[in-house]
Amino acid sequence: MEKRYLFRKIRTYTNSKGVKVTEYEPLPDVDIKVLAIDVETGNIAWKKVLLYTKHEGLTMYRIYIKDEDYEFWVSDDHSLIVCDIETDTLMKATPEEYIQNKSYRLVKAKSVDNTDEGYILIDRDNVIVEQDPNVTVGYDFTVEDYATFCLSNGIFVQDTMAVFVPLTKEAQEEAVKKILSNVASPAGIGVSQLALKNDVITGIYLLTKEPSKAKSSV
Repeated sequence: MEKRYLFRKIRTYTNSKGVKVTEYEPLPDVDIKVLAIDVETGNIAWKKVLLYTKHEGLTMYRIYIKDEDYEFWVSDDHSLIVCDIETDTLMKATPEEYIQNKSYRLVKAKSVDNTDEGYILIDRDNVIVEQDPNVTVGYDFTVEDYATFCLSNGIFVQDTMAVFVPLTKEAQEEAVKKILSNVASPAGIGVSQLALKNDVITGIYLLTKEPSKAKSSV
């Protein structure tokens, strides 16, 4: 049976901010999609992943959603997708801009399975945003058309702006197991189509961090 890889490494370089960047691209016969939102129209759809990138040496902010006990980290760039409730406008914002603008709300998909259900806004009283010097590495996708993607709980972020989501060891092992079972295919089968949601997206991260595990056979 055929062994499958999801990504291949393109290059590693240091950008103008001193951040080490490593880029990977999906293999030609691998079609990976993420749930994304168009900030111009609010339309939500599955969009193709063009690149996967690891960033080292970032300034990161911790975002904590209280009622879900859910946390993630984003870079200090325009990494958040927010809605200004005063103008009912979707836009990209830095964590600091979110902190300073009381009319900004984080944007979350109502469902990570059904694109027709639209999005909801997260109350600011339910969100903690703070800089965290202990986290300096993030991962992201470059996504076609909409240039955004959603995390496992449905919150939308800007693509190419690094994100870090912590997981227990057990959750990491389960994510790798699930993604491997989804990409392994018999020889002769063409495109592998993956709709990335919940822990599957984390499985992609983990497999790219440990390329030796990014293969399987059936």
